[in-house]
Amino acid sequence: MKKIIRLDQIIIISIGILSILFIVIWVNRYIDDSKLKITEDISTNDSAMIQNEFGITLPPQAKITALGFSYEHIAIRIEGVENLPSFLTDSIHLELDAKELDALKDRINHTIKDNNQEYEDLYGTNRQSAFFLNSNYQTNPIDSSTITSFFLIDDKLVIEISKSRTTSENREAIKEIVGA
Repeated sequence: MKKIIRLDQIIIISIGILSILFIVIWVNRYIDDSKLKITEDISTNDSAMIQNEFGITLPPQAKITALGFSYEHIAIRIEGVENLPSFLTDSIHLELDAKELDALKDRINHTIKDNNQEYEDLYGTNRQSAFFLNSNYQTNPIDSSTITSFFLIDDKLVIEISKSRTTSENREAIKEIVGA
């Protein structure tokens, strides 16, 4: 005996297939949105806005060389820092006395040179790194999730600062910079 497929079965099967297709598209979009989009094209105006976003003040010789953005994460790469203690207190505004500053500087230098654990940098490359939560050294941090990482790349200090939230007034501008 032949089985006849009824219209209601075709509709149910079609709805099922469309639902699966919708879920696959939605998951792929979420995965794409969570990937860090990176640009190295940072203008002077963009740099000023990004510094404001992170609550930092770069020394004259340093510059933001990369910006990464996803809907869950924002990160910057800073190069050209010549004086680490000054950067820690004057640029990222850590609240440290002279003894604490010296200890943190020594720990950073020791860890990035002699640590055998590697961590991913902005580009996903595993490197020896020293890092800390900025909120450990700030009374009123802009964002308690802010992490500062230190790497040696070609014997030069490279600093990356990342956080999980973007302020609403800068979000669209940052998305535009990275082309998100």
